[in-house]
Amino acid sequence: MYKRKQTGSSESATQKKSKSEVDEMWHKVFSDAQEAYKQSKFEEATALFTRALGMQPDQVTMLDCRAACFEKLKDYASALRDAKRTITVAPRDARGYLRAGKILSLQKKFKGAMKAYDLALERVDREDKRYGLIETMKKSAERAVAVGIDFMMVLPYDIKAMIFSYLSFDRRVQCMAVCKSWHAFALSWSGMWRELDFENKKISGQIVKRYMTYAQGRHVRRLTLSDAEQGLMEKVLKLVISEDCQYLERLELKACHPPHALFLRTLRLMGKNLVDLNLDDTWGIGIHDIFDHVLKYCTKLKRLSILKIQSVIEEDRGFDERVEARSVYKTDVIELRMNLESEQVSDSSLFKLLSYFPKLRLLQLTMRTMDINRFYHALHVHCPKLESVILSFHHLNSSPVAAFHPIQLCLRHIHLRTVSLTSASLIEHNFLSSNSLQTIAIANHTGLGPLLSKMALVGLNELQTLYLTSTLDLDQQDLITLLSACPKLEDLKITQSQGMTDAVLASFPNRNQLKRLDVSQSRHLTGLGLKKVVESQRGSLQKLVINNCHRIQADAVAWAIEQLGRRVVECRHTVNKR
Repeated sequence: MYKRKQTGSSESATQKKSKSEVDEMWHKVFSDAQEAYKQSKFEEATALFTRALGMQPDQVTMLDCRAACFEKLKDYASALRDAKRTITVAPRDARGYLRAGKILSLQKKFKGAMKAYDLALERVDREDKRYGLIETMKKSAERAVAVGIDFMMVLPYDIKAMIFSYLSFDRRVQCMAVCKSWHAFALSWSGMWRELDFENKKISGQIVKRYMTYAQGRHVRRLTLSDAEQGLMEKVLKLVISEDCQYLERLELKACHPPHALFLRTLRLMGKNLVDLNLDDTWGIGIHDIFDHVLKYCTKLKRLSILKIQSVIEEDRGFDERVEARSVYKTDVIELRMNLESEQVSDSSLFKLLSYFPKLRLLQLTMRTMDINRFYHALHVHCPKLESVILSFHHLNSSPVAAFHPIQLCLRHIHLRTVSLTSASLIEHNFLSSNSLQTIAIANHTGLGPLLSKMALVGLNELQTLYLTSTLDLDQQDLITLLSACPKLEDLKITQSQGMTDAVLASFPNRNQLKRLDVSQSRHLTGLGLKKVVESQRGSLQKLVINNCHRIQADAVAWAIEQLGRRVVECRHTVNKR
């Protein structure tokens, strides 16, 4: 009996000794594993952690440490397996979820990582020191999911094309550098190269050639260049021909120097679908080239701008002689912008030039000298559909003409500007008698009073925009009479006029009528007139300009700003330096 007792006691002591030895060995192996990890010996550390786990299976700290080793070795499958085992063994411990979320994020499986973090937020105690880290990592995964969505891989082709169509050419080119999918779409989408816009950019012929190759010629609808020398223009025009840009609709060559013969050849071969041609400030192409060749080659042309073009070919005949020798043909041009300042143009030559454009709706014309009444008569005869006229001239004269065509022009927009002060008495009243006028802009004219009074009697019921600049001798009553005849006026600009007074600003026929008002450089305006117009128009006024109105005091300006807003009121005073 005694022996048996002693034996049992001996076995118990042996078991305690064995357990103590195991614990001691486990701690030693674990310590060695940690040291190996610190020294970046991840394979050795993995082996040691595995050995330690053999002694203490499902020990949470060692499972997490071995998962970290697998992660460093990029063995994500083994690392994720240990992380999941950690979650199973200790479902309320944050370490398993954090490890699983991190490994899934490294594999770009952000949605899986979000699920791991969501599960952690449900199970882990809010008081746990790692709870805040779980929330932070979840937000990081959510952001990664949002960034990681490439709409090029999701959206239908038509939607992608519509999105890109709203971007400028520069923005489209920048989008090509975002990623491979964007680059591939841009190269394959025909609309990418519809508009080759190189305006205000220093480019080489090689760049244009590359883009032309991408576009395959037939997709190009618009080509814009500015400040291009003859060498570059030669390369570009040859590319237009060689790449067969036969569907080109819009060509803008501003301040360029195209080779004369090559330019005309390009239009002859590729200009049959051209609708819009802008050659402003171009050197090498003259007015006679336009009428002798360009208009014949480009039969679908609707808009033509030839402001300040200059030929390099010396003419052996005068301007009028060339015009008279040319046979007239009709075009479909509806908008013409032309500068004839450098030419000596007779009335008969101008009338013949206008006869080429029976469908004209907008005419912008700059000349040195103009007979305004004969010009208006020519418009009646040759351009009966004209709606907008923008005239600029150095000198104006007027001659009596025969009776006008029975059908009056239905002009809607008129802009008259002279370089020097010109008497408005030279302008025939019929020129401004259309009751459909929506815009009148007159600059540098004197004696406008009687003309404006006649216009007011006829009625300006449709007038929305009125600009009178540098009209010094207009008196107060002229302006009051004129404004009373404009019930739909929204945009009014009267500057440098002695007739602009407080009484004029108080005379608008309707409240909340004006949207924009500019009365700059009005010497007789005071704060009283400003108050009147603000009170009557504050419900509609979007812009009020009172620059250099020196009799309006600062307190009145401050009150107007308070009533309308700082962005609405503009008030500056220019100091003349002598």
